[in-house]
Amino acid sequence: MIYLDTSVLVSSMTNEVDTQRAQDALLRDAHNGFCISDWSITEFSSALSLKERVGSINPPDAKRVRALFHDMIEVSLEVFEVASRHFHLAAKFAENPEHVLRAGDALHLAIVFEYRMTLYTLDKKLARAGSLLGVTTNLL
Repeated sequence: MIYLDTSVLVSSMTNEVDTQRAQDALLRDAHNGFCISDWSITEFSSALSLKERVGSINPPDAKRVRALFHDMIEVSLEVFEVASRHFHLAAKFAENPEHVLRAGDALHLAIVFEYRMTLYTLDKKLARAGSLLGVTTNLL
């Protein structure tokens, strides 16, 4: 099972430098099954709203992307619930300054670690931290 970091989701659905790379990975590896977490849904909404605020996406396109994302959830993504144990493990991951982890990224890694999944990301710092923590990562 492949856990998609929010960076991959946002890039695959909006116009970014890494859009083609993200879309290619999703097409190439769809047979392995993709998943996200409840946190990913929140983070996606936040990222899209930020794009809208800074003008890198217009409101009609943002609305269309939100609808596509929710369709993707229904059709092709398994969504894992975030539990208290994930927050506690994320805190342990984040307390090591060598990992250079933001709270949300530590939470993604805790979920991926627990379920022994592979993390797909476009974030170099997240991929590095995942590798240091023994999480199988694929930096696209």
